[in-house]
Amino acid sequence: MGPTVPGGSTGLLVKIWKTVGRQGVAEFQLDSSLLKELRATEQQISIERGEWLNKTQLEMRGDLPVIDVPEDASIETIREAKAAMKAALEKLKGSAGPQKKPTVQ
Repeated sequence: MGPTVPGGSTGLLVKIWKTVGRQGVAEFQLDSSLLKELRATEQQISIERGEWLNKTQLEMRGDLPVIDVPEDASIETIREAKAAMKAALEKLKGSAGPQKKPTVQ
């Protein structure tokens, strides 16, 4: 595949020959299996570097703790994490001092 096909030089396209009538016609398709392997390799690299986070991992900034809830966590583990988050929020609110209500003028 040369530069005559847009994206042909990337290596992400597969050339497939089809017969139309009595003539062979080249058709190009995205190599999705190659892309899948590339994504899996990039994910493995980021896991090994400690940069990969699942959607269930929460990291709060400031004085709040990092709460990691695994995807297969039991309901009791989730309740404990929720209680820990509430306690941390109350502690943070208490250290900020009394909150003033906004006045409407």
